[in-house]
Amino acid sequence: MVWRATLQKATPENKASAMAWVEGFSPNSVTPIWDATKRALDIPGVETILLHTDGVANVYDGAYHGESYSAVVNNCNVTKSRVIPAATAKKVKIHTFGHALSSFYPPDVAGVGEQMLKDIAAGTGGTYTKVN
Repeated sequence: MVWRATLQKATPENKASAMAWVEGFSPNSVTPIWDATKRALDIPGVETILLHTDGVANVYDGAYHGESYSAVVNNCNVTKSRVIPAATAKKVKIHTFGHALSSFYPPDVAGVGEQMLKDIAAGTGGTYTKVN
């Protein structure tokens, strides 16, 4: 899901519209990092993506793949193996922000998600920021 299918000027009206769109979200326990990033990469002219997430990929290709430790390891590996080459092919930097990973997941699962976000940022020329 994207707010607009093309890049937009940061006018007061567009900012308000984008904020209203984001504020309309409600959490539903799915984190489709690859699916969302793919949609963002399809926007003509995109140069940078800001990826805010709890960092534990559990959905790709539109399907839920679980949150056990082994599932998260697989999900994160699949996600970064797709995101990094797709972004670098288009010369798009991805800056990642991991939000309160340890608040939602056991340390081992949170660590896998955090490492995926660090790898995506490093692999695309972006930065990783931990947000608590």
